Amino acid sequence: MSRHRIQQDGRKGAKEKGAKVYSAWFKWPTLKLCSTDLRKQISNKKRRKKDSAVGLFVFPVQSRVTGAKYSYQWMALAQQNNWHVLLDAGSLGPKDMDSLGLSLFRPDFIMAGGATGQKDGGAVGGTVEI
Repeated sequence: MSRHRIQQDGRKGAKEKGAKVYSAWFKWPTLKLCSTDLRKQISNKKRRKKDSAVGLFVFPVQSRVTGAKYSYQWMALAQQNNWHVLLDAGSLGPKDMDSLGLSLFRPDFIMAGGATGQKDGGAVGGTVEI
């Protein structure tokens, strides 16, 4: 099963359980991320409850459409606003995996090649119930 399909199924299942699903918007024709809109979605204080997670922020390292790499600052912003962060690193090659910078940015979950792992689990692999 592809990473894209896993993400689609995750969104569908979340909606069926009553979760709200948001997606980033892109500018046409450049296909650049609408960073102002995404920043507002991440830091919307109306959805935030004190000391509780807002939801799951799925962060792809790079675009499946353009190949553009995204700033890791999006992960940091999401975590500062009480989101759990799933880093989708499946589009990276073996050499890129060594330079992920996980000592600086610590996602709660990592998905690589279709499997997910928990940051405290000691290894990447298997599945994690959220």
